[in-house]
Parts: sequence; structure tokens; C-alpha cells
Amino acid sequence: MRVSVETTEGLQRRMTVEVPAERVDGEVESRIKQYARRVRLDGFRPGKVPVKLVKKQFGDSIRQEVLGEVIESTLREAFQQENVNPAGMPSVESVKDQIGEDFSYAAIFEVYPEITVGDLSALSVTQTMAEVTDADIDAMLEKLRSQQAGWEEVEREAAKGDRMVIDYQGKLADGADFPGNKRDDAQLVLGGGNLGDDFETQLVGAKAGDSRSFDVTFPEDFRIDEMAGKTAHFEVSVKKVFGETLPEMNDDFATSLGIEEGGVDALRAQVRENMERELGQKLRGMLKDSVMNAVLEANPVDLPSAMVAEEAKRLQQQMIEQLTSTTHGKAPELPVSLFEDQAKRRVSLGLLLGEVIKTNEITADEAKVRALIEGFAESYEDPQEVIDTYYQHSEMLAQVESLAMEDQVVDLILGQCQVGEEASNFDAVMNPTRNEG
Repeated sequence: MRVSVETTEGLQRRMTVEVPAERVDGEVESRIKQYARRVRLDGFRPGKVPVKLVKKQFGDSIRQEVLGEVIESTLREAFQQENVNPAGMPSVESVKDQIGEDFSYAAIFEVYPEITVGDLSALSVTQTMAEVTDADIDAMLEKLRSQQAGWEEVEREAAKGDRMVIDYQGKLADGADFPGNKRDDAQLVLGGGNLGDDFETQLVGAKAGDSRSFDVTFPEDFRIDEMAGKTAHFEVSVKKVFGETLPEMNDDFATSLGIEEGGVDALRAQVRENMERELGQKLRGMLKDSVMNAVLEANPVDLPSAMVAEEAKRLQQQMIEQLTSTTHGKAPELPVSLFEDQAKRRVSLGLLLGEVIKTNEITADEAKVRALIEGFAESYEDPQEVIDTYYQHSEMLAQVESLAMEDQVVDLILGQCQVGEEASNFDAVMNPTRNEG
């Protein structure tokens, strides 16, 4: 077998394979004879069908079957012979097949790039620093109180945060109705935005029994296209106003949240513990992202398009499955192009981290693997059963080992790179979107 490999462009290679005629023709003849012994044709006893007749009727299909197998086996042999590791599935073209002549074909594929990770000590990483303060705990306890709030009917003027029961009817400037223009016993929380900020602002200060008349202009990006940018006149009757009633911060409140002993002090301790755990996880994730970004920026990689396409397809399928589970089986349309940037990042990091792992001979730390599995299991009713499941299934265990090695790589890089600190706080870290701008 003769093999030649040429570089066509970038990571793409074209490998030409020539297979001796006797290897193909000999296998075809052998396969035809085997077929003749078991084929059944009218007018012939089993095993007595002439080989020439079998060749005439089935020779072409048998040859194609053999050629497919020859391509598959010789591709493996050729890659081993040339010490080539293709990135993705090769495509076969330029097939030349003539009985009595050498069989040849060309395989087009990409190879993995040469990966060299630069000096880790030259990397700069930002570590966000934050801690849980007493004020953060107070805010969280107030949030818990709000979640346990009740409603009490009041006779005073409505304020932001109050709940209302109203009847309303709206008309466009020309007197026409529009979708959802009339409703009785509608419930809303002032400031909640369910009926729009402009609408709800007009009701601040109203009491039960009051009527309000006002105009509202719908935004250009309103969810109902035919209403976008138009003005409607509303007549509103306020039927009831409810004020929020918060439970007292006492031992009974703590008990209602599952605190069996210790009252409010025990509740504060548990809240602090939970907040510190969540903050620690978030800060670790941010630090990890900072490390990854620094590695990517300092080490650009020429990526095999096949690997990127495969990863983008995997991400697309993963997202479709997630969304389908929340949309009652209706699969959304998500073009694979939406996932290309994320796929490029993941493939780049996979190659770079793989090189760091290989260079530093990193293996999964058993203690880290165990800690990760226990962390996954702690939210289940029977944590030990979950832990046992991971250790009984090699694929599940391998995924956790990969996560552990990823963390070990991050720790290795942090031990060598330049780390600068940036002060922050619990709310800014845990709610970055809310704190933007």
C-alpha cells in the first residue's frame, strides 16, 4: 500500500492511498464464491448457483461492499503508517477503481494544531474579592420575610408595592378596541410592571372606590405589534387595595423556615453559611473565567473547523433539549451559527488545557473528585446513593475527573501567574446584571 500526504491549506491535509489490485480483486472473488454457496436462485439447488451467474447479477454490489471495507481498513492503516491523528471524520473523494488495476482514493481531513502554551508567569489574572457582611445577611432576611408576606386590605391610598384589584377598559384614539383592552377584577402589584410602568404609575395614590381616567402610549417594542407606539385611553375603577404584611423577625419566623433550635440566631448563622458558600462558588467561577480568558488571549490557536462544527452542533442539541423540556415538547429553532463563538472558545480551551495537563503530567486528584461528587450529591435525598452511582458508572466518573483536572490546571496557573485583586461586594457579585450601569 502506497500513501502520500500533502498540505492543502492550514490544518487541512489530502492523503492519497493506493491499494494493490490483488487485495481488492482477491477479496471480491472470495466474497463472490462465498455468496454463491448460500444464495438462492430459481432453477438452482442451494449451493449450486454458478459463480459466473452470481458475478453477473451481484458482482457490482459485492465489489462496492468490499471497496467500502477496504477504504475503512486502509484509512486506519494509512493514519498509523504516517503517524497522523485526524481531527474529525475524513471525507473520501477521487475514487479510482478498475478491475485488474490498483485501487486508489483521496482522504481530505484536518489535523490537530501544534499546541504550545506560553510562559504562565507572564499571564495577568484579576481576582474579585468580596465577603458576606451583616448588612448582606439583614438584606437576605428581609427578602425571606417578603417571601413569607401576606396581604391585608387597607383603606389608605395605594403606594408602590401594594396590590390592587381593578376593572379597566381601554380604547384607541379612534375609539377602536384592541387585544386585552377590557378586564374585570384584574390584580396587579404597583411597580410590578405587569400592566406597564406608565399604567401603574397613574394608580399610585388611588383608594378603593376611586376612578381614574388617563392615556397611555405603548412603547415601540411592545409585545403586541399592532399596539406598538400607539396611544390608548383607559377608564379604571379601583375595587380593593391591599398592603403587604411582613412576619415579625422572631423565633416563630425562624421555625417556619425549618430552624428547630436556636431561633433567630440559628437562622442568621444558617443564612450566613449558605451565602458564604454561594459567594465562594461564584468567586471561584469568576476567577476561573479570568484564568481561562488570560490563557486564551495569550495563546491564539488555529482551530480545526471540523472540531468547531462538531462542538457547535453538540451545544445546539444540548440547548434544544433544555428548552424542549420547558416548552412542553415544542423544539425551538436555533441555528447552529448561534453557538459557533462558544464552540470556538470551548475547543480552544480544550486544546490548551490538554497541553498543560500533558506537559505537567496532571492526573485527577482523588480527593478533589470525591469532593466534587459529594457536592453534587448533597442536595439529593439519599446522597450516598448518588455517590455510589458516580463510582459505578465510568462515563459519569470520567466527567467529574475532567472537572477535577480542570480545577487543578487553574490552581497550577494561579500558582505561577500574576494575580491582581479587585474589591467588590456580595450584591455586585451575585447580581451583576442588576448592578450594571
